[in-house]
Amino acid sequence: MIKLLKYFVAQLFLCFFVSLFFGFLVYNVQAAATLSVGDLIRGSSPAVYLIKSDNKRYLFPNEKTFKTWYADFSAVKTITDLELREIPFGGNMTYKPDVRLLKLPSQPEVYKVEEGGVMRHLTTPEVASSYYGKNWPALVDDLPEIFFADYKIGEPIEAVAETPAEVPKEPAEEPAEEPPAEESAPPTLTKEKGTLVIKTAAVTPHSAIVIAGSTDVPFSTFEFSAYDEAIKIESLILKINNTIYIDNIKEIRAVYEISGGTETKIGYFNIDQVIFSNLNLTIPAGKSRLVEIRTDLNPIEDGGILPGLGADSGDTPRFEFVSATGRGEISNKTIGPDDFKSGFYQNKTSLPYMMVVRKTEPVFKLNPDTPSGSQGRPPFAKVLKFDITANPAGDVKIKELKFKIETSDIDREGAGLANDYLEKLANVNGDFADDNDIVNLYAITNPNYYYGENLADTIQFSIYDWSAKFEDTTPVGFETDERDYGLIKFKMAAGNEILIPAGQTMTLVLELYTSPLHWEPQTLQVSLLEEKPNANLSDCYIKWYDGKQEATGELLREMPVVGRMLYF
Repeated sequence: MIKLLKYFVAQLFLCFFVSLFFGFLVYNVQAAATLSVGDLIRGSSPAVYLIKSDNKRYLFPNEKTFKTWYADFSAVKTITDLELREIPFGGNMTYKPDVRLLKLPSQPEVYKVEEGGVMRHLTTPEVASSYYGKNWPALVDDLPEIFFADYKIGEPIEAVAETPAEVPKEPAEEPAEEPPAEESAPPTLTKEKGTLVIKTAAVTPHSAIVIAGSTDVPFSTFEFSAYDEAIKIESLILKINNTIYIDNIKEIRAVYEISGGTETKIGYFNIDQVIFSNLNLTIPAGKSRLVEIRTDLNPIEDGGILPGLGADSGDTPRFEFVSATGRGEISNKTIGPDDFKSGFYQNKTSLPYMMVVRKTEPVFKLNPDTPSGSQGRPPFAKVLKFDITANPAGDVKIKELKFKIETSDIDREGAGLANDYLEKLANVNGDFADDNDIVNLYAITNPNYYYGENLADTIQFSIYDWSAKFEDTTPVGFETDERDYGLIKFKMAAGNEILIPAGQTMTLVLELYTSPLHWEPQTLQVSLLEEKPNANLSDCYIKWYDGKQEATGELLREMPVVGRMLYF
């Protein structure tokens, strides 16, 4: 209701200054009926999907995976969340074969990716060099353990390649239009003078949480490339995604390089546009220049450009490139919005990343003293130690956490049920959300107080069926198979949350009931998960409160927190 009121107040206030009437904001989206196999789609969240031949949508779990298939996000179509939900979810995308190499952060093995998401261990540096050249280490990406289940492990590669190494090339939809190199002019894009290409620069910040009241926050960076002649840019026009979000912005600036240093221009709002005028930006022929958009943000509900209104936790302001004006220094040809529409000057910018305004935020990190190596055979073992730090802007309350349990004691055959570790854990407390007998979570400053075990709190153990892609929350009687894993969810009721005061760090320890492990040597690894794909507030892995609004684990930094391998 508050948001709706702010919307109408903002519209009336803007009408007063521009002396014209404008109606309701219409959001143009791509109709689901026009979608086809091979389309890239997204809803209101930044998650991007590919529609495959089975007419299901497959999620790119992170940007690195996406960039092995596509050069940028310009082909992504936006549809409504309702239309998105009507397309069945098929699973996660894996790396494109033979573009990058993969390894797990906790293990040294390097893998080659082949068709079908098959990972094959390159057993020696000589083998890796034979396939990818002597600079193969530069191609190695860390694969978060949470995505490991999307891949299959194939036979290791022990012999060198029979043919000389051919270094994989990154995907590029239009390689001829890549930004020009400093040492030589790029190829001419057209036969006419004054060709200008504008792209979203690689250094543009990814989606992130930004703290209300912060100053000099980078939102976007645009790369201007001039080809046949030098171009002088006189003005720059951006568009904010919703006029409601204008009041998040205390000041917005364009920062760019000039001869002998940098120059800064302050932008002003005109309805839903931001205009930077009187720029002194010259793009030399055959060169590129970056224009960085930086902002000072207002505190939560503390006034702004629209008097009486303020920023709200959860606001998502974005700035999209619209057009620029200027002229060619030799041809004297002017640049205007119509030139971008006609294609003479090319706008190759991608969709802006999502910035979510919060009053504060938590930062999760693995504690350096987290357990590792041999643990003996204690009935309860410390399996993970991690830190939560609250931003100095405000206290953080953690309301829900979810942990992943991976073990070698799985898929064990035998008479009857409960033959392996996960099956035995399911039987300890039965199918009720009171699994306090298998786990303890406490702060090192108060080891006798266990989170999740107070009145109205819940601790729920479940088993994830990897083959069916299904979480069984009533796992008694479940028979595990290879790649299945356990999940433990802590849900703290109001007043029992994990409270981290502003600017302080709390260290927590997770203990696990390990007596049911089989007597043979076993391994076990525990991770703190971040955000379930497509989760809403009632179905998420992390839930926290910033003093104004509840939030999920989406966009939290340095997640997931992956524990070290333990041996029992």
